[in-house]
Amino acid sequence: MRLLLPAAALAALVLVGVAAALGADDLLAAGVVAVCVAGMGVAPALHLRTAGTATLLLASGAISCSVTVLVGLGMAWTGAWHPAAAFVVAGGISAAWLLAHLMRALRLRSAAVAGARQALQEVHRPAWVLAFVGLALTTTGAVHHAGEEPTPGGLLGVLGPIWFIGVVLTLAAALVATWARRSPALAVLLLVLPVVTAQAIVYQAPAVMVAARHVGVLEYVLANGSLEPSADIYQAWSGMFAGSAWLTAVGRIGDPLVTVAAFAPIMLQAGAVLAVRVLAGHLGLSRARAWWAGAVFGLGSTLSAVFFAPQSLAFLLAMTVVAFSVRAATASGRARAGLGLLVAVVSCAIAVTHQISPYLTVAALVALFAFRVVRSWWLPVVVLVPALAWAAVNFEQVSSYFSPSAVGNVVANVRPPSLSYNDFSESLTARLTYGLPALLLVLIGLLAVVSWWRRRDRRSWALLVTAASPGLLAFGSDYGQEVVFRVALFALPWLAIAVALLRLPRRSAPVGLALGAVVLVAVHTYGMTGMDYARVMRADEAAQLAQLERSAPDGAVLFSLGTGAATPYRLTEDYFRIQFGVLTYHGPTAELPAAPEDQAEADAVVGQLADVLQDTIDGPVYVDVSTAESGYTDLYGIQRAADFDRYARAFAGSDGWRAFSTGPTATIYELVR
Repeated sequence: MRLLLPAAALAALVLVGVAAALGADDLLAAGVVAVCVAGMGVAPALHLRTAGTATLLLASGAISCSVTVLVGLGMAWTGAWHPAAAFVVAGGISAAWLLAHLMRALRLRSAAVAGARQALQEVHRPAWVLAFVGLALTTTGAVHHAGEEPTPGGLLGVLGPIWFIGVVLTLAAALVATWARRSPALAVLLLVLPVVTAQAIVYQAPAVMVAARHVGVLEYVLANGSLEPSADIYQAWSGMFAGSAWLTAVGRIGDPLVTVAAFAPIMLQAGAVLAVRVLAGHLGLSRARAWWAGAVFGLGSTLSAVFFAPQSLAFLLAMTVVAFSVRAATASGRARAGLGLLVAVVSCAIAVTHQISPYLTVAALVALFAFRVVRSWWLPVVVLVPALAWAAVNFEQVSSYFSPSAVGNVVANVRPPSLSYNDFSESLTARLTYGLPALLLVLIGLLAVVSWWRRRDRRSWALLVTAASPGLLAFGSDYGQEVVFRVALFALPWLAIAVALLRLPRRSAPVGLALGAVVLVAVHTYGMTGMDYARVMRADEAAQLAQLERSAPDGAVLFSLGTGAATPYRLTEDYFRIQFGVLTYHGPTAELPAAPEDQAEADAVVGQLADVLQDTIDGPVYVDVSTAESGYTDLYGIQRAADFDRYARAFAGSDGWRAFSTGPTATIYELVR
């Protein structure tokens, strides 16, 4: 691996140079992504002399992502936006460093060859065959349905049997390797990826609507070469967006919405699982148990779906910081200093990427320090200082989100968001999509408590207390009614590791593992996809909204019908120029009744709405009417689909509105003046 990694990273740099010279944009994009996501971190990671493959891969990825974030942000924050020059400098330094490692590895090639042979001997070939066949089938099954729109049945209603067979074979590979007492590494990594991979390939757009806002900041950086931190909190904590903009610019990537944002969850999911696996290994679990801890986390974290979002990258980096802080406890002086430097770099990237994650990381490190799992008191300080410094720089944004009434109001802070109104109830699909993963989390928590009870040693206590440490967040903020999701996400790695420590009777262990794995995969697959009809962005709607944002005059107003949570708005560099609103059905300021008695009433209400908007808004007015809004309002109990359809027909037939643009899943109407 110490020969293969620098060779692969150098090959990626060579690919970038050749592709740039030949004008091969697809190859250029692939090479730049490889360098920015993993390649730049290989050289510093190789200084971890005793690290295994998983640890080296995690360190390479975390350092690369951190450098990408910090360099991109540095250019955008200062306005010195020179992406190509910055990449040449970073690539040159990396190439020289990698060559030094490669020469050293070649001098020690006999040891490298021996290590490779030993690794191959430990591979369980039948399991690898099953895993690769599973990968081929899940990928083929997704590609066969590429470009299809979400259906009321979610992704599972789109995919054919080939994809499901691939998932079963991948699960079988993980079980077979474990039963043969070999590492299930490859199979576990592939087992947690079929869903996010299929969503990216099939839908060709992000699977979460809010990703549009994140792409808007990315586009702003690309267009302006700078940031406006006082504008909103996204621009203030824009590390991920600026880094992604750097990658996009150098790689000549066309539309980041359907490329970077759509496919980022694959890397983020694999990275998070790898981080938990490395953390579990540093806590003393065997390789097989450490990989299954990663699987329990990856398949159990459905409620906090990974997507192109600062919190997803920050979590990956946070777990990396914790993993290497634990590793530092057994390292000697020089090695410990190197790990401290790694932690410092990654912590700076976390600090400029997400507001909350650094403090949850500090809470975990303090809990581990209390149980002497982390030995260096200064490691939590290294994480805390850049977070506080960045918060001070952006104090205006922080203060606007702080509510004194939330302090100590734990019950209200942990209450999940309510999405059901009036007499309507959430659909069974919505209840199952959230209820089953929540039930699974409870089950994982109970098993973790059983694991603690059976052992009650220092490590078990540390796992339990650290799992509880994210709960501190509930004492200070409701985090936009998402505290319960952040607490669950940061608690889950520790619960997953505790579950992986459970020892079952030898005869029942294989059956117990198989049953548990099947439940995890089934709940994960349904929980991630059941609400796709409401949550997934439609490419044609996003394209229409992008056109509107870029062409509408300043002061224009765009309304969503029924809910703004199903509209991919603010997705371009011009998102400042348009005001956004929602035509609501409920509450004292509702513009429309949720359930018109018939089509005539819907027509009349839409006509009256045009008259009211004529009198109250001077500039251009637009309304987005889409199947995503229909699915969202119906599944979440805001409005029945039949009533939404009445309003859609009313807008289409009204003299007060004309179609600005239209597509397979959405039409944007403009108020006739």
